[in-house]
Amino acid sequence: MEIDPDYLPAGVHVIASVEAYREEHPPSGADHNTTVLVSASGQLAIYHPNQVTEAVIEIGNISKLESLELVPRKVIKKKSLMFWKLCMIYSIIIWLAWSIATNIVIIDQIQNGYVTASSSDVSEGVDTNVIYEGIIVALFGIFMAFTLLSPWLFAYVGEQYVPRYVRQRHLILLFKDGSEYSIFEGPEWSGQYRLLGKLLKFFIVSLIIMMIPSSEFIILLFAIVIGGIVGAFLGLAARYVNKDDEAYEVGTLRPGHLLRFHQVITEIHESGQSVDGEESDDEPGRLNQSVVDRIGVRIEKPLEELYTFKDELNELTNGEWTAMLTVNKVYFALAHIRRCTEKMLFNLTIANGIKVKAQNRGIQTMKNVLNRDDVLNPDVIKWLDLIKAIANPAAHDFKEDINDYLTAFRAFVSITGWYVDITSPNREEE
Repeated sequence: MEIDPDYLPAGVHVIASVEAYREEHPPSGADHNTTVLVSASGQLAIYHPNQVTEAVIEIGNISKLESLELVPRKVIKKKSLMFWKLCMIYSIIIWLAWSIATNIVIIDQIQNGYVTASSSDVSEGVDTNVIYEGIIVALFGIFMAFTLLSPWLFAYVGEQYVPRYVRQRHLILLFKDGSEYSIFEGPEWSGQYRLLGKLLKFFIVSLIIMMIPSSEFIILLFAIVIGGIVGAFLGLAARYVNKDDEAYEVGTLRPGHLLRFHQVITEIHESGQSVDGEESDDEPGRLNQSVVDRIGVRIEKPLEELYTFKDELNELTNGEWTAMLTVNKVYFALAHIRRCTEKMLFNLTIANGIKVKAQNRGIQTMKNVLNRDDVLNPDVIKWLDLIKAIANPAAHDFKEDINDYLTAFRAFVSITGWYVDITSPNREEE
């Protein structure tokens, strides 16, 4: 389930997400899942836009996480699972072969004309031997069909027992208050099961087409194509008319893999064990302080400069920019620096009439399109490259290093000053 920014509350910036399934989730229910996300404030939440209440339902916070454990996949009934998988493979091959054969007949009908099921002349009567032969062939066909389709039937009936054959890999989150939450990977062979269903539908459609004379089929196909073109045109027109003018700096987010999600949470959870890349067992209370309190005078001058732009930043981010100072983990602070930078770039693309697809509204893409239109200067490009390299902790192994934060923060202050300078004439005109 992709994350739609429309459903996210204000201020929620997703840094990692994963599709979550229940413990006994059959392959047929692979599409009926939910999404678990972690935000730049450390919030762990379920994303479920079908809920009557808010789409984001909080599970807990990483700061209140006692431990997390990644439990590997475990096969409980090896022989039963293997037999079911063999039936699945057999079924996929059978339906694929029958679909190909059916479409060969369709092509032959189009080239050579439609041939009726019976070529005998009705006026000559019906031969009794032909009837007996037909009955025998029909019975043999039923027997063969039952023999051939038995594995397919088990593949469909047996899929509900697959969770009893194997326990999927899952992540156990244990919180300090004793509560627990588990995130399971997708059910076993859900992709193959979905493929089998598509092949079956394709075969049924092909079988129906095969029984339609070629001339009538061409007429039907022509009507479907014309109807599809008209429908697509009306859909695009309706989408354009109902287009929401409110733009987003964050595009639709696609959930990642459980292993990556586990790595991100582990890095955030363990990042509180060190400061400036060194162990800090003698100062445990310092790790609970905000980033700006831990830095002290090292950030004093750039922070004073940044506060001179607080009105513009408040307008740009609805006050969210202060989170880069108030959070207690560098991981979250860097995520907020990146988020605010993306908002500035996105506003510049709008001001310059540049359209960027929602899924491409990252620093790199927007930097490229703005640079192509000569909006950026070499210094700004250098600052953006620094933020892109440092302020994306989800893209690389991360350590709690204040020096990285200082570098990204100073670059952000410089970019903010430049952004305010080039946009202030527009604000004065408004």
